Amino acid sequence: MVLFFPLNLALFPFQKTITSFLFTPLVQWLNPHLFTHGYSLCEFSSDSQSHYTLALCCFLFALPFTWLLGSNQNKEKIYTFLKLVLCYYLAFNLAHYGFDKLVKGQFSLPEPNLLYSTFGSLDKDLLFWSVMGISPTYNYITGGLEIVAALLLIIPKTRSLGLMASLVMLVHIVILNISFDISVKLFSSTLVTLNLVLVWPQLKSMLAISLGKKVEALPSVKTEIFHSNFWHYFLKATFIGLGILEIIYPNYKSNTFNDDKVERPFLHGAYEIVEVYLINDSINTKPLNTNLDKRLFFHRDGYIIFEDSKGEMTSYKYQLTSSKNEFIASSLCVLNNQTYNYTLLPNKNLQLSTQQGLNTKVVYIAKPLLWQELPALKGGFHLTIEDRFR
Repeated sequence: MVLFFPLNLALFPFQKTITSFLFTPLVQWLNPHLFTHGYSLCEFSSDSQSHYTLALCCFLFALPFTWLLGSNQNKEKIYTFLKLVLCYYLAFNLAHYGFDKLVKGQFSLPEPNLLYSTFGSLDKDLLFWSVMGISPTYNYITGGLEIVAALLLIIPKTRSLGLMASLVMLVHIVILNISFDISVKLFSSTLVTLNLVLVWPQLKSMLAISLGKKVEALPSVKTEIFHSNFWHYFLKATFIGLGILEIIYPNYKSNTFNDDKVERPFLHGAYEIVEVYLINDSINTKPLNTNLDKRLFFHRDGYIIFEDSKGEMTSYKYQLTSSKNEFIASSLCVLNNQTYNYTLLPNKNLQLSTQQGLNTKVVYIAKPLLWQELPALKGGFHLTIEDRFR
């Protein structure tokens, strides 16, 4: 099952390709029989119908292999090998998510349009993601703990402790995903299940101890499968080396080890619309109601977002053209492109103009907002409540 769960791997992108090749036809056939919702994503996106169907297929295909394994004379060695694979799989995922937190890749700094959104207008998962992103301390501590748990899983003598620690962390993650409706519920629950399979002997012994029963010693997780030290250490070093490369390489390639400090695209930020007017052949200028749109935002992923007076936001994908001071904005819902010319005025305001009809232009004058100085982004630590009022 773990072999076919799609992961976003930089060095091994073919893992998703193999999964898609083997399971897409079957999953597309099963989806209408398993789910009543008419719309279904073709990709194995996290928590999509296809993702759940894939998990069911993997489970059903694993049953006959489990039965065959039970009658195999080398089943103990195979079980030991599978436990080792699962331990390293858990360690890789913990280290991966931990490192992503350390470089602010998982919970990145909220975009300006989110910072100016009203609290109640955001979904729970987006609220959670945004709040976690404004606290580097939380990311550094939790990311560091996940990496420590991964290291404990790799070292044989500390593997039992690592399984206990990772179980606590993963259960907490599942609770967060369910409570805030974050779409990683299936994958995180799978990791908890794998962890429980590995740590179950220790949990039974700990339960016996808590009930006052005598237990000679907590059972260890046996993962030694090679008689030769060379092969043991060679394969271990290979896995750890590839895992570290997979985790670090994307950040090394982009030279981004702190996403909060990464340079944002040109024009990125928040702007308050202070003036809107028309220019045409018959009337030089005609002021328009500025209450129609009160703010505009340039998102780091290449979106321009207009916020109207009711707080509703409309997004357009934009792309700079080869022409000077010009970009094309495309509607996400309608096949309609709009060309904008931009000018940075001497007072640092932004002027946007776009054609409306044959002889008319709409011109926006927008003042840049200091979104980095909003209270949510201010650092500081208050030991006592009185410190907040100083």
